[in-house]
Amino acid sequence: LLSLLTLIGLCTLCHVHAQTPSSTAQINLIFSWQHHYGPTVFNTPVYSNVHGQSYSISTLRYYVSNVALHHADGNMYLQKTPVLIDHDDDSMTSVRLDNVPLGTYTSVSFILGVDSADNVSGPREGALDPLNGMYWTWSTGYIFFKLEGTSIASSQPKNIIEFHLGGFEAPYNNIQRVALPLRRPLQVDGRNASLGIVLDVGAFIDADGGIDFSAVSSITDVRSAGPYMKRLQGAFHVR
Repeated sequence: LLSLLTLIGLCTLCHVHAQTPSSTAQINLIFSWQHHYGPTVFNTPVYSNVHGQSYSISTLRYYVSNVALHHADGNMYLQKTPVLIDHDDDSMTSVRLDNVPLGTYTSVSFILGVDSADNVSGPREGALDPLNGMYWTWSTGYIFFKLEGTSIASSQPKNIIEFHLGGFEAPYNNIQRVALPLRRPLQVDGRNASLGIVLDVGAFIDADGGIDFSAVSSITDVRSAGPYMKRLQGAFHVR
C-alpha cells in the first residue's frame, strides 16, 4: 500500500510539472537585408540607384539597442544592451530577448545606434569592442551605421562609397528611434518564438530623391550624418 501511494504521489507531481506553463519566453529578433525586394549579394555590382548608377555593397553593420516589445495594454518589455548586427556574419544577425513576459505585443521599437551613456563610457568588450571597426574616438564615440561598397560613379579612390554614420552629442545627436507595427500581434504564451526585421538598403539609398554617388560618396563625420541617419527610420520593416 505504501508503494502504491508513493507511485500515485510521484505521478501527481509529474502531471503538475508537465502542465505548469512558463511565465516568460525567449524571443529572437532576426535581422536581414534586402534591396527593393531584390537579391542580397555582397561585393557584386548588381544594384542600381534612382540616378541609374550601379553599385556594390561590401560591408553592412549597425548597432541596435534599447529594444522594446510594446504590449497591447501600453506596457512594454525593454532590453537596453547594445547589439552589433553584421550582415556579413550569420552569427551576428539576431537580438535575443530573454524572459519576455506573457501577453500580446503589437509593435517593436529600437534605437539605431548606441545611447549616450555607452558612448561616454569608452570602448569596451563584446559588441562595443573597437576591434569590430565601429569606434571613432572618445569624443565622437561609436559609428552607429556603416555601409561600404563601390560605384563607378564615385570619384573617391578605387571608386569607393562609404557611409559611416554616428553622433550622440548636441547639436549632432543622430541617434534614431525606429518604431515598427507588427503585421499581426505577437502572442507570447511561454514558448520561444522569432520575429523577422528587414533593412531595405535600396530604400535608404533612394530616399529623398536618392543619393547621387557622383556628388556624395563618402560621409564619415557626425556633422554630415544627420540627414542620412534619418533616412534609416523608414528603411526597416517587420517581415
